[in-house]
Amino acid sequence: MTKVVRKWFLVHNYQKEEDWLNEMAAQGYRLKKVALGKYMFEETTKDETVRMVFMDQNKEEFIEFMEDMDIEHVDTLSNWGYFRKENMSEEPKFEMFSDNESRIKHLSNILKMLLMFLAMNLFSAYSNLAIGEQVPNTWSVVVGILSLCVSFFVALVAYKMYMNIKALKENNRIQH
Repeated sequence: MTKVVRKWFLVHNYQKEEDWLNEMAAQGYRLKKVALGKYMFEETTKDETVRMVFMDQNKEEFIEFMEDMDIEHVDTLSNWGYFRKENMSEEPKFEMFSDNESRIKHLSNILKMLLMFLAMNLFSAYSNLAIGEQVPNTWSVVVGILSLCVSFFVALVAYKMYMNIKALKENNRIQH
């Protein structure tokens, strides 16, 4: 039986999404497909762990590498890969990142993507507002204001991601 759940997660909270997917797996629902805000599951009796990873380059090679390690690629949404592996009693649960350094690198890649998106939106806001000021054009002003709003939201998300990275680095410093 197929179950569809509509749920939204923000990029800086990808861990919450991953935790929720694993809660669904623990309840007997195997992730089958991911779309923006939409998750499709099928019932299963298998004990599985789901992991998400931001794939910034060479997606196909990364997916092939994971599959060579007997880790199933479930789906891809934008640059996010969704993977799963059946839990074996004699093995530890499947983890994508085994240490803080790899987590920091992963989060830094996400932060870079957010900062590029922020820069594009700020450029759009500036361009549209400048056009709207020079040539009376309501649409340019509206698009400029919307771009500023999106920029503000992305800046907040990027800041939260930066704080997560900073906390991991501090944790690393304390441990060493």
